[in-house]
Amino acid sequence: MVEEIGGHRYVPWRYVQRWRCLRCGRCCVEYLVPLYPQEAVYYLLRYGDVVEFRRGKYYLKSRPDGSCIFLEKTALGYRCSIYFERPLVCRCYPFYITEEPLEQVGSPEDALYLLRLGEKVKRVYVYIDLNCPGVGQGYLVRDLVHKVVLEWYTKLSALRSRGGTPLIPL
Repeated sequence: MVEEIGGHRYVPWRYVQRWRCLRCGRCCVEYLVPLYPQEAVYYLLRYGDVVEFRRGKYYLKSRPDGSCIFLEKTALGYRCSIYFERPLVCRCYPFYITEEPLEQVGSPEDALYLLRLGEKVKRVYVYIDLNCPGVGQGYLVRDLVHKVVLEWYTKLSALRSRGGTPLIPL
């Protein structure tokens, strides 16, 4: 079952065989880029007036056409002008990782991923947005999911440990 949440069409990761980024820019045009407070502070300090606060959350500002302020069109497609400093949500998209299963989005077992951290095992739920044109193409998701979840966990842990201090690119 596919559930639409905030314009995204999520399914558990096990429902998708392949994915790769096509550099189409669709995610950077159609969606706001949410930020953790520490990320918002970092981007404000580093780039100036590029963050906005709406509905109780921080986001990167958008251009009049709706695209992310850092999206650039090139001859080879779109590119992020802050790629190596991009927000956590951008590092993970179209994967959506959460510590609790999403209601009404397939079975929780199909979304469950066990991240092994030495002796510790972290249970997370991983979904993929079917709106991404790269879904169904490229690399095997089963080979990518560990890398994406590990990056999410590492960056999120660093953000949480820093509390209110400005984020240094991770």
